[in-house]
Amino acid sequence: MDVTLRRATPADADAVADLYLRARHAAADIPTLIHSDGEIRGWIAERVIAQTEPWIAENEAAALVGLAVLDEDWLDQL
Repeated sequence: MDVTLRRATPADADAVADLYLRARHAAADIPTLIHSDGEIRGWIAERVIAQTEPWIAENEAAALVGLAVLDEDWLDQL
């Protein structure tokens, strides 16, 4: 699979939130979310996209397949 990496933009907020929520809801080994999906979507748009350095991976069909969030010198999400 060929993957393209690029910095996420505000236009990517919904796709980033979709990927994040799918991953978190499917994960059996990490604690369940304490916030609603709507709150997570707001956090992605208002904090992650706007105030950190989010990078996304897209496949050949431009579907989002990965996310890495850099917050200063910290890898915040992967």
